[in-house]
Amino acid sequence: MMRYLLLFILFCFAYTAKAQQLTILTTFTESTIAPLIWQFQQQHPDLEIDVLSRRESAALRQITQSRRHIDVIVSSSRIIFTPLIKNHELLPLPQSLQSKQGKYAFFQYPDPNIAIFGYSGYGFIANQDYLSSHQIPAPTSWEMLTDPMYAGHVAIGSPSRSITTHFMVESILQHYGWDKGWALLYQIAGNTKQIAARSYGV
Repeated sequence: MMRYLLLFILFCFAYTAKAQQLTILTTFTESTIAPLIWQFQQQHPDLEIDVLSRRESAALRQITQSRRHIDVIVSSSRIIFTPLIKNHELLPLPQSLQSKQGKYAFFQYPDPNIAIFGYSGYGFIANQDYLSSHQIPAPTSWEMLTDPMYAGHVAIGSPSRSITTHFMVESILQHYGWDKGWALLYQIAGNTKQIAARSYGV
């Protein structure tokens, strides 16, 4: 069962010949966005790029409390972009980027200064080899994960530290309603063996 998140990139930097450094704040690991940075550096070899990789809460503090200049933000977190939109702190995207966004580009963010550059899936996945070795069928629904046969065989990222898991929990609550949604999550939690700090640690 998969849903899709939009990943966003915020351009707050107007590149000029005089610019020597670009500071990027991201909620992803440096290795995750390394290919993007490498490609950009090939086009701008004289530009020094400083990447600040922060968890969502730390990144939000960096934006709202720190005086350090941030040029670009790369994140999938709606929480980070909300104060920037509210306070009108985003610089306009180049027209060439705005024209490439498509009709669904800003359905979550009615702001022409945020650009989508990728999609990411979230939901649950099953390790077929693991399931076969334990003679457990692959789950096909959230409800199925509440079955006692999955006790000790479920892992999840921490919703307070993983934005992907946070969205997954929100999706369940929106679909099933507050009471039924939390009841379902508590039942799944009863079968959970591991709660990882980040979703990619599951």
